[in-house]
Amino acid sequence: MLMKMRETPAPRRPPLVTESRTERHELPDHDALAALRAWYAGLPTREAVVRYLSHWLTRGQSARRVISEIRRREHGSSGMR
Repeated sequence: MLMKMRETPAPRRPPLVTESRTERHELPDHDALAALRAWYAGLPTREAVVRYLSHWLTRGQSARRVISEIRRREHGSSGMR
């Protein structure tokens, strides 16, 4: 007796390196980690982002959002090991 087998696609794995900064699986770069460390050490959010990541700030974007994005990326990439 033969069993019918259902064809299911293989599960897709997330890419190890992505091109978008907002992707959760990308590790933060050195500048982003430096800004995050400065913020953890007590530097005001705006100063930490302007000092290390001024190129990330666009008109109308808050420094808190930048730090939050870095923290999300760091947390998202921690499960990749």
